[in-house]
Amino acid sequence: MTRGIKGKWAAVGLAGLLMASAPACAPVYVEGQYEAVYAEVSPPPPPNEVIPQPPGPGYAWVPGHWYWTGDQYVWSHGYWTRPPVTGHVWVPAGWILWEGRYRYVPGRWAHPQRRPTYRYVPAPPRPHVRPQPVKPPPVKQHMGVHPAKPQPGR
Repeated sequence: MTRGIKGKWAAVGLAGLLMASAPACAPVYVEGQYEAVYAEVSPPPPPNEVIPQPPGPGYAWVPGHWYWTGDQYVWSHGYWTRPPVTGHVWVPAGWILWEGRYRYVPGRWAHPQRRPTYRYVPAPPRPHVRPQPVKPPPVKQHMGVHPAKPQPGR
């Protein structure tokens, strides 16, 4: 019986140590949930990210977001990655207004039919995909072949 209590207190102490040593910029994951990260000031508008072409089929774009360092916001750039489960979609990270403060909502993968919607502050920009240069199709050249000219009298 005593061993169980000591084990629980050790886990609580370890969780507290991890939370105290974690940077203020990242949410701390503890037993199935994130410890909330709050900021008193609104995040700046997100920069317009130019999204490069995906590295291959099956990739999903994870957009950039602001994270809080405890005294300022720092931009974390977006990137391409593969979903852990085929068909899942990325729910982007962002900030919501919560009880008069700004609360960080971590990004995560979700089933498309169970995708939560958040009212982010400020609203994220629409992504802009950088167009790839398009090569014109090769021009077929017929060397020495000309259309027949109509012959007089035929």
